Amino acid sequence: MYDNPMRRVALSSVLAWVIACGAEPAASPAIVTGPETTDLYAASHSALRAPQRTVVTEAADWSSAWDAINAGVSPAPPRPAVDLTKQAVIIAALGERPTGGFAIRIDSVRAVEGGRAVYVTTTRPGPSCITTQAMTQPVHLVSVPATAGATRFVEAETIKDCGS
Repeated sequence: MYDNPMRRVALSSVLAWVIACGAEPAASPAIVTGPETTDLYAASHSALRAPQRTVVTEAADWSSAWDAINAGVSPAPPRPAVDLTKQAVIIAALGERPTGGFAIRIDSVRAVEGGRAVYVTTTRPGPSCITTQAMTQPVHLVSVPATAGATRFVEAETIKDCGS
């Protein structure tokens, strides 16, 4: 049954199509601008079930946020070292989604009058995409220079086209 050549060809074709369509992106590659902006972490799975946009500026809050992102993961990955006297951590979480194919990315962080603007893009799979049938909770974290003032999140959404 498993040695059937036609079955292997069919399975290989499906697998190649799934890979080509990016049905389950691992971590979205960051497109973060600014020489002092650092990509810290991105994952398709986290423990953040609700959407979240957060700026972390205190060590205790950073520790709590990292623990919340990785709740249930044993061992949890090491928390990225960030000097919160000079940097802030920005967290963008998409919240829980019913399948794979969803992603979130902090595209850029820019200084604006009165603070900073964080540009975030969420991606969802198009109707022709094959996705894993597992819950996902995409998250992306970056560190940026600490600044006074408000942080404004600017949201964009894209739909991934996997062809017809």
